[in-house]
Amino acid sequence: MRLRYLLASASCGLLIASPAQFAFAQEIGSTAPSVRGDDPEYEARNAEFGGLRLAAGGEARIEYDDNVFAQPDSTTSDAILRFNPYVELSRSGGRLSARLRGALDVRRYLDETSEDAEAGILSLEPTLALGQGGTLSGIASWERSVENRGDPEARSLLGIGPRRYDVFTGGVRYNRQGARIMLNAEMNAQKIDALSALDADRDYSTWFGQAGVGFRPGGAFYLTATAFGNHRDFRLDDILTGASRDSSTYGGRLGVQFTDGGLFEGRLGAGVFQLDFDDPLAPSRTGFSLDGYVTYRPTRRSALSVNLFNGDVASFRSGATARTDTRIGVRYEQEIRHNVLGHLTAGFQKSDYFGSGTTEETWRLGAAVEYIVSRNISLVANVRYGDRASDLAFENFERFGAGLGVRVRF
Repeated sequence: MRLRYLLASASCGLLIASPAQFAFAQEIGSTAPSVRGDDPEYEARNAEFGGLRLAAGGEARIEYDDNVFAQPDSTTSDAILRFNPYVELSRSGGRLSARLRGALDVRRYLDETSEDAEAGILSLEPTLALGQGGTLSGIASWERSVENRGDPEARSLLGIGPRRYDVFTGGVRYNRQGARIMLNAEMNAQKIDALSALDADRDYSTWFGQAGVGFRPGGAFYLTATAFGNHRDFRLDDILTGASRDSSTYGGRLGVQFTDGGLFEGRLGAGVFQLDFDDPLAPSRTGFSLDGYVTYRPTRRSALSVNLFNGDVASFRSGATARTDTRIGVRYEQEIRHNVLGHLTAGFQKSDYFGSGTTEETWRLGAAVEYIVSRNISLVANVRYGDRASDLAFENFERFGAGLGVRVRF
């Protein structure tokens, strides 16, 4: 099973903008991966040699954005060309499997060329099969991440482009699912390095760990208990007061995890978290912790997924000592025909800034369709809309976008 370190880290608020937030190396069929059929006419034929499999491809598309800088008024629209090539080398079979993947996201704006950017990722994910249903997995990756102008706390200055980060990740995970008992544990570390000297206060490192146990009472699910903790170590102290900005978050959740292949898949857990600062004058906080991603498949051709999160995340806003995000995402996928896929998405995010007392609420809607021409080519189209309401008037915005593209694989 592929590791989901970014999702696990996000559950404790370790990450800033990540490539998961933009279309990254889209592959044929990725419009609705949960219901992608197994029609042999469109099955990928990757190159194989010496026990290795090589896959390569990408997407080229043109997009329209009616509010490039996510501004409340005097908005700027533009057309964007995006190129998302990828290459993947994998090995499977036997006890040891591994995947080496590289991908790029190149953006070129027709008029607002200061927004041009190149993002990328290079990752290695080995997995070792152990006895009695256990696996030991690892990850080592580098990402060049580019923020979205519509993200919370995104850069508002014009003419110098969005923020860019180098994100280094390393981690290990153990998982074992037995007939009655499930065990899992993971540890990872990340270093987030903002490339601009203007963003030096956003440089920090994180250490995250969690351990869980599950009991299967019968049926296709486990009842679970999970403990987690993470520590943030900022490179710079507070610029105004000189106080340490480092903090630790720890807590626990009770929930359920479904086994793969059933009517339901995924996990859902709820509990509490405690946030403590190294600065003795900064107030501690206790809050509600929620983490879940559940997919419901009523038929082979349709799937409904719900993504839930509530917890502490890193904040850099002036006057704020902490930030709590509540996120709800819903995605419906449908195989319309054997070679036509589509999805609808809806999302809500609420950000509460403690210390400054401000709140932001963002709604997002989206839709996409993909027509698979052959095993090597597909055509895609998408539309999206976002709306943010904030206590700070200059953070409000409405944003509409649409795109057309072609995906290829070799």
